[in-house]
Amino acid sequence: MRVIPFFTPEIASVQNLKRDDKSIESDLPDQFLFYPARLMSQKNHITIFKALCVLKSKYKLKLPLVMVGKDNGNKHYLFEMISQLKLQDDVIYLGEVSFPNLVLLYKKALALVYASMNGPDNFPPLEAFSLGCPVIASRLEGAEEQLGDNALLFETMNEEELAERIYSLYSNDDFRSELILRGYARAAKWKAEDYVKDLLAIVDEFDKVSQAWDADFFRITGRWNSLMK
Repeated sequence: MRVIPFFTPEIASVQNLKRDDKSIESDLPDQFLFYPARLMSQKNHITIFKALCVLKSKYKLKLPLVMVGKDNGNKHYLFEMISQLKLQDDVIYLGEVSFPNLVLLYKKALALVYASMNGPDNFPPLEAFSLGCPVIASRLEGAEEQLGDNALLFETMNEEELAERIYSLYSNDDFRSELILRGYARAAKWKAEDYVKDLLAIVDEFDKVSQAWDADFFRITGRWNSLMK
């Protein structure tokens, strides 16, 4: 087993709107939380909704959530929950957006809130690092290795802990600035070429191990192709 952290995507270079695109900047609240994820059950939007309720009841803080992403079948349920929790004025769903508008959302957000149950190999936290957006993410297995102390982690289904993490950023500008600097450092530390270099090193290491068996035998029996899939 080898651990290779994901590289930082080059999203920061995508700045210019195409002719058919329209900037969404004028439609955004002054302060908001951001969650770019497909509308799927495993993306766990519900815990964020509940955290918004905790923020209002416990911290007297009203912070809207801006969501983007393709609907993969969970939109109807999510909007039912938004209605039940009386969050109609607190959740903004923009659907799919262009890359320049995605960059804008990262840069304008108070924080990225990444509540996915799947991971830790998700690109949004890494994109956020590169664009100066503080990251609050699920404490999944491997999250510490991937994100380090550059992000605030919370137990995936714990809306109370998530609300506390959000409030800690909202109420402390110095802490938020420090987290942004950590994110920039993480983004600069691990690029695509580093990822490829480590991956090729593993392939080179396996090349020596593969000498222990007869490759022709695997090809003849059909096992080689199954191993390569």
